[in-house]
Amino acid sequence: MSTYASQLEEEQRAVTRAYNRLDALRAETKQRLDVVRAAGSHGSPTQRTERDSFATMYEDRLIQLRGVEDRLVFGRLDNAKNDRLYIGRIGLTDEQHTPMLIDWRAETARSFYEATQSHHGDIVMRRHITLHLRDVVALEDEVLDIHSQSVDEASTSGTLTGEGALLASLSSRRTGKMTDIVATIQGEQDAIIRSPLNRAVVVQGGPGTGKTAVALHRAAYLLYTHRRTLSRSGVLVVGPSSAFLHYIDQVLPSLGETGGVSRTIADLIPGVVATAVDTPQVAYIDVNGVGYAVFMSATALSKLPESGGAVTVLTYLQVSDAGIALYGFLSEEEKATFERLIGVTGVGPKVALAALSTFSPRALADAVAAQDVALVQKIPGVGKKSASRIILELKGSFDASFESLLSEPSTQTILDDRLKGAAEALLSMGFTSQEAELALKGAPEGATEAALLQYALKRLGTAH
Repeated sequence: MSTYASQLEEEQRAVTRAYNRLDALRAETKQRLDVVRAAGSHGSPTQRTERDSFATMYEDRLIQLRGVEDRLVFGRLDNAKNDRLYIGRIGLTDEQHTPMLIDWRAETARSFYEATQSHHGDIVMRRHITLHLRDVVALEDEVLDIHSQSVDEASTSGTLTGEGALLASLSSRRTGKMTDIVATIQGEQDAIIRSPLNRAVVVQGGPGTGKTAVALHRAAYLLYTHRRTLSRSGVLVVGPSSAFLHYIDQVLPSLGETGGVSRTIADLIPGVVATAVDTPQVAYIDVNGVGYAVFMSATALSKLPESGGAVTVLTYLQVSDAGIALYGFLSEEEKATFERLIGVTGVGPKVALAALSTFSPRALADAVAAQDVALVQKIPGVGKKSASRIILELKGSFDASFESLLSEPSTQTILDDRLKGAAEALLSMGFTSQEAELALKGAPEGATEAALLQYALKRLGTAH
């Protein structure tokens, strides 16, 4: 029998003990729940309330114990004193209350994710344990203290390898549901997960980098670490759609947590049902027999030819967690403005298209150059802070290379103090910046703001 085989057998005994204890706790909890339910609704109101509380507690505990079946144990830490700590989904103790399994969220387990060869404390080795159902199928050791005898032992047994646990996770069979990453959390991810409660944490990254998984593991960590605080307020997971929530609904239970509530924006408030939906600004364009859904600004959509007509559309492809979207533009300046806008912190494609539906590229460039916060706020969905951020981050980006793209001559007409009030009034009525600018051109000198507004409305009425 090989040394590796003996290591597998040794770990199998430890894993079996953990599962046996889990089974015993399930049976014990189920028995207590049955006793409470058998008591019925007899007794005083206080006694009935007490029984309901116990029943709820046992039900939640039973759900938790059932939810951690898959890969209950996934790691082991060895320290300089030859103590072994097994890391798993939840904490388990034996009948004498001696720890058998350390919850992955406990402070003691932090080294399993964050220890390195240069910063490992008293931890000398980290072992990854791979299970199939309840069977140990693979082991991988990372020696953190190169002067430890664990180096020779791991080398001799054949368990000293590289990123095996991570690669095994990547190659595992897909089920159509998001799974947890508790066995393969990286150090940088763990630092985010364990961030303090009293701060907002924004997890950013490209598609497929694990943002949602890290966020859900952070929720599980907070529920474990701050249970007393969060038991009063709870944890709310808001997703873009019911399909998305269905996709992630097994992650928190598999981490031993059943207290989170999941909602979409549409059903966020009990009793309030969202019935209206935004009409997407989209054009369907045929290219050699293939149809493409292209999101465009209202201004660009209004300039498209009748169905069947030829048109040249410049496109921008965006790939995100929400999917793949194609955005279209009728000019280089419109596309360049869009690309600059989505580069602003907190500005997405929807707001960028709203900006292009409100302003021409030239008018927006002029508003940014003039640092006119009130005017930029005319963009739907943009408040004062967002307008200020757009101006701050875009000022200077409309450089000579951008100016060369603009087909309109530079003008400050719409920003002129004499016409500004009338222009803002037109914008508030739903006219675009370009329409307001054109309507006010040629206005009589010295006219009052009210007269200018009447003049513009008359021209707009004639044009329509």
